[in-house]
Amino acid sequence: MKRELVPTYVAKDIFEIDSAFYKKIGVTNLFIDIDNTLDSCRTKTPSERVVALLNTYKDEGLNVYITSNNSKKRVRVYMSGLEGFKYIGRAFKPWLWKLGKFIRENNIDLEETLVIGDQVYTDVNFSSRHHVRCVLTEPIVEEDQLISCFNRWRDQRHRAKLAKQNKLINWRSV
Repeated sequence: MKRELVPTYVAKDIFEIDSAFYKKIGVTNLFIDIDNTLDSCRTKTPSERVVALLNTYKDEGLNVYITSNNSKKRVRVYMSGLEGFKYIGRAFKPWLWKLGKFIRENNIDLEETLVIGDQVYTDVNFSSRHHVRCVLTEPIVEEDQLISCFNRWRDQRHRAKLAKQNKLINWRSV
């Protein structure tokens, strides 16, 4: 049977999601992408709004894990602007082999986990393959890394198809 690439929920961006939503759906763990979900791929360190958002999540008892397919160096430099958060660079989403080790080492319960990202073929595909709920966001900026351009084109077509089939459920409707 073919696996469908359908996000559990959609949002304009991560910043519009009320943190009470996570508690309402029984989530304690957030796997959050960096590039075009939190900040532009050109942003070296977290913006003030990212720092504020992630610290709010931490203060509210949510476990935040930053997961990125970008290089370990890019992720390490970005994360140097944040304290107390675990992260994984070169995560190879959608496959689980590297993230699986991270999940086991950190005793993460996937039933209480939500993936938040801006790409269907990495973030939604990861969540679909591993039976984890997902919020698909819009990219926060138009610029992209060269490696993401083809996926972004496929992504736009897939989103349009899902919208036409009424399969995109806004997080606010829960």
